[in-house]
Amino acid sequence: MTSGATREQVLATTTEVDDEGIIINALSFSSLNPEFKNDKEVTLHIVRMSGRQLEFASDDMRSDIDVVMAAVSSETQYNGSSLQYAPDQMKDNKEVVLAAIAGTDGQALAYASKRLRGNAEVVRAAMLSHPYAIQTVDFADGQMSREEQEEVVMIYLESCDQDVFSSLPDFIDDGKFPKWAVEDKGIATKCCAKNAMCMRYLSDELKADKEFILSLFVASPAGAKKILGFSKLYENPELVAAAAACTPTVITLEQAADDLGGRSALIVLCEKASAEEKTAIATALKAPADAVFAAAADAGGEPEMVFAIGASAGKILEQLREMTKIEDSKGVSMVLLDIPDNGAYYLWQRPDGAGEIVGTVTETDVSKFVADYRAKSLERRQLEM
Repeated sequence: MTSGATREQVLATTTEVDDEGIIINALSFSSLNPEFKNDKEVTLHIVRMSGRQLEFASDDMRSDIDVVMAAVSSETQYNGSSLQYAPDQMKDNKEVVLAAIAGTDGQALAYASKRLRGNAEVVRAAMLSHPYAIQTVDFADGQMSREEQEEVVMIYLESCDQDVFSSLPDFIDDGKFPKWAVEDKGIATKCCAKNAMCMRYLSDELKADKEFILSLFVASPAGAKKILGFSKLYENPELVAAAAACTPTVITLEQAADDLGGRSALIVLCEKASAEEKTAIATALKAPADAVFAAAADAGGEPEMVFAIGASAGKILEQLREMTKIEDSKGVSMVLLDIPDNGAYYLWQRPDGAGEIVGTVTETDVSKFVADYRAKSLERRQLEM
């Protein structure tokens, strides 16, 4: 559409949106006659096709509630973020903000006024849309009661996936998470069960509570040693023994993420395997992993490597596939990372020479892979960092 287009031609124009909600051929104010910027009907037509065109509308149109509502409610992806182009009075309009965060754009809360970022109804709607919105909630505003704040925190703890929850320690550190929440035993337990790094932000009283620390070991067996390390009782013999006893030898890729930079890790990628196949893989990993952990315990040190299963699709698994150039497959892949060795990694080759993707992994396969790694007989590859 050119600047010479008539008003009727502009209003008759339609746009296309792909399967992901991305606009293919939206109208743009920059390509039209400047006089259309103050034409409400034309402006409504354009922002309904692409809410982000609100940025280029006239000041009068951006101050019109009908236009702003049309922009933030458009059917294109992330329409709610168009709120950032609205004037302050619209960002402080509850009806407009609720429309912006409706559906799947809860993070549009970031563009709301400070007052509405502390409003219980608005915050709850944003959190139910996207738990990551918690980083823009104004807990210090004083509008929300303790009960309302607890509801927001519990929505976050119970609905977010591991990729989102990995940011919780940063939220706490930046003051984006209410301080009382990490001083409450119930909330603190849920936080540490999701991410053991949260232990570092608990009150000194909780860090010195032996019974509470033992309860955290039960809630987060894989994070027991990390929890103990951030406690005030990290040298307590009973707790040291308890942490070692409950720490599983085979963990998920998400649980292993923090250890990947410090030691080698044997990981089986099997997100498309059946539940039965995943159980069989975990069983195949257990005996070799137990042996490594037992040897470390006898030597009074830490295990030489981590054993993990990448059983669920997510950001960490996706990044690992990119770094190792292992394509997504219906099969099962086994990789041994050695990031401390300048980003080295090794791929398991099927004994029959048919390649790196295997139909299943046996205990014998895992043990041989570990033995070949120790013998330095595997082909070294370089991670793409």
